[in-house]
Amino acid sequence: MNDSYRQITIITLLAIAFTGSLAYGNTGVQTAKPNGLIDEWSASVLSAGHFSIGSVLDAGLGSGLSIGIDPAAAALGAKTVQAKWQIPKFGEDDWAIALKYVHLSRGSMWFGDTYRYFKTLDAKVLRPSVSWSNRVSAHLIIHSFWASGLGKTEATLSDFGRSELAKRKSDSSKPDRQYEVASRAMQLQSISGLTEDRFQVTAEWERNSGERILLSTRLERTRLEALDTFSARLTLAQHWVADGLNLRLGAGPQYSVLSGRDLDGKPINANRWLPAADLAVYWVY
Repeated sequence: MNDSYRQITIITLLAIAFTGSLAYGNTGVQTAKPNGLIDEWSASVLSAGHFSIGSVLDAGLGSGLSIGIDPAAAALGAKTVQAKWQIPKFGEDDWAIALKYVHLSRGSMWFGDTYRYFKTLDAKVLRPSVSWSNRVSAHLIIHSFWASGLGKTEATLSDFGRSELAKRKSDSSKPDRQYEVASRAMQLQSISGLTEDRFQVTAEWERNSGERILLSTRLERTRLEALDTFSARLTLAQHWVADGLNLRLGAGPQYSVLSGRDLDGKPINANRWLPAADLAVYWVY
């Protein structure tokens, strides 16, 4: 997807959200402490005076607006800020638009040893998104999330990184490790929120006990220099809510494809199945 097409996509997303709010009218944003999930793929937001601490770190400012940071990205050393606004509620549906900014550099990385593979690493991404939570029945909500980022990630391997990459490619006894450096870089981008494009649909089934079952499918695209990654995942998770404490545990398969040119400039075309996790723990008060 080229930059001009991505810009058209972003404008389309924002236009859909804006015209939807005008078409259905303003019937008021929910101001009570939310019982719904407040993950980025959900249209729920915190109301004024409420906060979330954990894998979701947000503060409700009122009028359907919340602001926060991405704890997973911050744990990797990325500087993040994000804001979400819930469009005035209409019918049984919730719509929200969000804007997220992420800056990651080699010097800011402190977790793990991935930084040793890079001589330079600088990424700045501005990613708008739209989320739609559609209540289908008393127990079923379908969440749709669409995000597309603007920005660029620049990276060059260090001498150590080139040496390690050469070792893995020359080790014919362990073919799965030949693209380990590239896959690490892509995983880093995904966790830190630097993915360029993401589409996710989550079915949330609320049981009579208040517990939730989540079935999620996610399509994600990331680009690093001339290296492209496309991944598709399907996860099944159990989500518990008790006195504001949210805990989610889930897993499933993920299929990833690496194509283009590796960080050493050589062509690469590889794919693999990987385990994927759907984990979250945060407290809303």
